[in-house]
Amino acid sequence: MKLDTQDGCESYTPERWQLLVKRGFDLLISICMFVVLFPTYLIIAILIKLDSRGPVIYRDKRLCKSGNTFDCLKFRTMVLGNEAILKAYLKDNPIARQHWSIIRKLPNDPRVTRIGRILRKTGFDEIPQFFNIIRGEMSLIGPRPFIMKEWPDLERHAVVIFSVRPGLIGTWLANGRNENTFSERIQLELDYVRGWSLKTDLLIFCKCIIPIFTERGAQ
Repeated sequence: MKLDTQDGCESYTPERWQLLVKRGFDLLISICMFVVLFPTYLIIAILIKLDSRGPVIYRDKRLCKSGNTFDCLKFRTMVLGNEAILKAYLKDNPIARQHWSIIRKLPNDPRVTRIGRILRKTGFDEIPQFFNIIRGEMSLIGPRPFIMKEWPDLERHAVVIFSVRPGLIGTWLANGRNENTFSERIQLELDYVRGWSLKTDLLIFCKCIIPIFTERGAQ
């Protein structure tokens, strides 16, 4: 792997054959998972429509490689008009407001629907992102996509994190997910990019299988 330096930050550029292997693995797993989970997609879609008003799929602008943006797909887990709900909730709850400022997540988020809580605990809200992987916008393993308003908080680290495709799973998920602060998440993503290897991806893939299907670290 070659070492590149931009704006004083180190990042690693994999060899071409490594990128081809990684992309091939992404396509193989994503296509297989889509076929296997297709009945699950249909069931989840029906449950979402029965549970609350709104679309089945939520499209959120996320930052990706080179600082561009893409529509990150998820099953909708929140009610419509959730930004207003969040604003009012944080205004009336100073403890929750402090928690939000550090973790960027809420343990009992008032915006989340009943079926949404189940989807988040199982990680099934993320499975539409296999489409993002097939389209080449994401990778199976990599830094989790950051939202647009988090760009200023990334500061000089953005050049490293956005040197690779964002991932469906990664070190943040493998190391506690929402148990980490935002700064700890950034450090985990930096460590992943700087120390990337096919072996690392394989270890993360194996380690994340258990957390995805349990409640550990999920909200």
